[in-house]
Amino acid sequence: MGRVGRFILKVAAVLILTVSAGTFALSLFTGETRNGDNLQSEFDYLITVGISQSGEESSWKDANTASFMDTFVKSNGYEAVYADAGSDQEKQIEDVEGFIKQGVDYIILNPISEIGWDDVLEDAKKAHIPIILVNNGVDTDDSSLYSCMLGSDYGKQMKKAGKWLDEYLKEEDEKKAEKEKAASEAPTQEESEQTDSEDTEVNTDSSKRQIAVHPFLIKL
Repeated sequence: MGRVGRFILKVAAVLILTVSAGTFALSLFTGETRNGDNLQSEFDYLITVGISQSGEESSWKDANTASFMDTFVKSNGYEAVYADAGSDQEKQIEDVEGFIKQGVDYIILNPISEIGWDDVLEDAKKAHIPIILVNNGVDTDDSSLYSCMLGSDYGKQMKKAGKWLDEYLKEEDEKKAEKEKAASEAPTQEESEQTDSEDTEVNTDSSKRQIAVHPFLIKL
């Protein structure tokens, strides 16, 4: 596995940590023991990581940012350069362009929008800086502009949700049909029992008898 692949696994581990709040998972993905004075890896310098967060408007993003900043530290052989876009795509594009000019080794990007990224991603590609998308993807015809996207498959989630809803509604329709069938058969049974009873008083007014015997029909 190349260095980009190992870095992608590390980013994936951070995302897992954001959800699980664990610490053991990261060691499984990295397999490295580093400190600021003695870097025990194939690199003898700090790996610079540009982290572009779309904003901090949710607790998940706060936790996600904290996980990245806790992981990419000098004691692990990294130097993180963090930028919060504040939900402003123009600023986020400028942030990424700034990372490219600084010559960072990797860029972690949580894009605000799916569109409008081709030019800056092309610049990163020309500078040989791998882009790792997290949480959200980008809409581009050239998938080579980024190394990978780590996040939820929203399309698959929607299909699963739609399938569950379809099955749930079918089950509810079946229950409703059974109740309606039982309700429609109930009057005939009650009328039969009432006819056979010697204590039943017969009202010659059929409409009143119906109301008296089956009061729920008034609500229809």
